[in-house]
Parts: sequence; C-alpha cells; structure tokens
Amino acid sequence: EEEEDAEIDPQEFAAFSELITKHNNSEDLSKPKKAHIANSDALESKLQEIATPRDWAWIESLTITLPQPLQLDDPHDDLKREAIFYQQTVAGVMQGLNQLEMQGIPYKRPTDFYAEMVKPDSHMSKVKASLLNERKRMDAVNERKKQKEQKKFAKEVQVQKLQEKQHQKKQAMDQVQH
Repeated sequence: EEEEDAEIDPQEFAAFSELITKHNNSEDLSKPKKAHIANSDALESKLQEIATPRDWAWIESLTITLPQPLQLDDPHDDLKREAIFYQQTVAGVMQGLNQLEMQGIPYKRPTDFYAEMVKPDSHMSKVKASLLNERKRMDAVNERKKQKEQKKFAKEVQVQKLQEKQHQKKQAMDQVQH
C-alpha cells in the first residue's frame, strides 16, 4: 500500500500540473482590482479638513515645534539617538512651560491639593495591618534564629570553661603529686 502511494501516475501528474498552470496564469475576474491612484488634490482636501484651524489659541492644541531639526551623525547609534531625543524633549517641555507662564496659565498643583485616593482608607488600613503582621513574623523568626545562635555559642563557651576547669584540675593534681 505504501509503494502505491509513493508512485505517481504520470497522467495524474500532468493533469495536476496543467491545472496549477491554468490557475496561476488566469486572472480572478470575480474580484475587482483596486486602482491605486495618487489623488493629491483629494489628499490635500482631507488634510485641510482634519487640520486644526490656524486661528485657534495655542492652549487648544499645545503643539510645540522646535526650530532646529534632529542632528544625527550616525542614525544607527541608538544611545546617541535616544540622548538627542531626550534633549529635544526637554527643550520642548521648557518651551511649553515658558509659554504657559507667559499666558498666565497655572500648571503646578496647589500645595494644599489632595487627590482622591484610588483605594479607600479601610482597604489601606488592612494593607498596613497585613504589612505590620508580616513584619512581626519576620522579627519573631529573626529573634528565634538569634536565640538559637546564642544557645549554641553559650554551649560552646560552657564546654570550653569545663575543659579549662578540667585542665586546671589536672594541673593542680600533677603539682600535688610531684
């Protein structure tokens, strides 16, 4: 059965190949072709339609255009490119802040301003209690470790003192015998 599948009938192959060739060469008439036309007048018209009016006040758009273009020596040097983006962003922000100050528009939050909390005080008190509980557990674990080490050290000291006592006792006995 596998040998039959492996052999290809030349007539079937020719018919299949002819079918593929017809399919590739024939145009699909059921789908209309899209005409790609660069209608610049229509594009300009749409641009004018969606553009912000020139007589709008600056505060309506907050658009800032820096006079100097990007000066890139090597556009593939990511670090320098990002540094230049950062510098231009800072320059734009400074220009915008100056413009806000010149127009007398406040942009800083008042010192007595309190924003509404995202989570209620009851939830935050639960979180605080949970954190305090966890801290207490950690302190208790650390205290137990500390006491265990002290016990171990105390035993070592006690054994050392006992050995020292026995050594002194042995020396005293040796002196008495001589």
